[in-house]
Amino acid sequence: MACPPSFEALKKMFDMAAEEGGTTVMSYDKLRTLVRMFLDLVEVDEEWYKTAYPDVAQAISAGIIRSAKEHFVQHGYFEDRLPCRVAVETRVTPRQLQEMITRVERNFRHMGEIEPHWSVLTDAKFSSKNIQHTRDEFYASGEELVNEFLETAERFGLAPNKDGTCFELGCGVGRSTIWLARHFRTVIGADVSAPHLNLARQAAKDFARSNISFVRVNRLDEIEGLPQSDAFFSIIVLQHNPPPLIRHLLGVILGKLRSGGLAYFQVPTYGRSYGFRIENYLSAEVRLGVPEMHVLPRSELLAVAGEKGCRVLDMSEDGAAGPSFVSNRVLLRKE
Repeated sequence: MACPPSFEALKKMFDMAAEEGGTTVMSYDKLRTLVRMFLDLVEVDEEWYKTAYPDVAQAISAGIIRSAKEHFVQHGYFEDRLPCRVAVETRVTPRQLQEMITRVERNFRHMGEIEPHWSVLTDAKFSSKNIQHTRDEFYASGEELVNEFLETAERFGLAPNKDGTCFELGCGVGRSTIWLARHFRTVIGADVSAPHLNLARQAAKDFARSNISFVRVNRLDEIEGLPQSDAFFSIIVLQHNPPPLIRHLLGVILGKLRSGGLAYFQVPTYGRSYGFRIENYLSAEVRLGVPEMHVLPRSELLAVAGEKGCRVLDMSEDGAAGPSFVSNRVLLRKE
């Protein structure tokens, strides 16, 4: 097994004269060289790396680079690539969960202030400069999603309780909420972002939907205090939350679903090069204006459904998260 050079050797090699507690200055190039020395000690799963990063596999086949290990040491680490499959951590403390909620809120509040509709459907035609011309198309797309929910349930000989309450997580600007309100006596739309909720309230008024109430969920106690419901709906929302938060949200919401209630939601269950470390996530900078993409492994999804007494009726791939992810539409029924 290779051993790293001694600290004294490193200090001499990189002209680090400072003693403990002092300050040293190093050029960016020297820092990268130093990091590469330690990356040489990292084991790289050659086959996994080539599968996860097809561009690297092509470069190796073309003779541009010799191996996955060489690519990781020279380039991959600095491009945030992983050397091997990394576990997806989901067990956290309440404090860590709240930190995650705060991070998500900060990003979506920012997007709600500058690009609220685009943050829901990332298409240039729904940007702030274009939405006045495409608003009808934007909201019509929400009706399609609600119809998919009802049609999927119908295939199993089921229908949601239309005299009951439907809870929507991540209602955004009300794209689907206004159509859910046509099929349920009461709809509760929840979101972490205040600017989005303001636009959702306006949409409810514009579409004359008086049976919708909106709630902001940016604290753990607000999530725990959500009311019971007869149906749960959430599309292209959970994927923008870190895995521990996805699991917690599903646990709380499915736990509050009444007997016989239906849940219809979308969530990625696999990412080709996806891994999640809680400590790394919480210490990283929040990239404002860029929706995060996350995964809840299939095993975790099935586990939380079972814990809350829900039976999986349908779980089909939908392509909603892009080519690097396996995204699923899920239909559950509370036993």
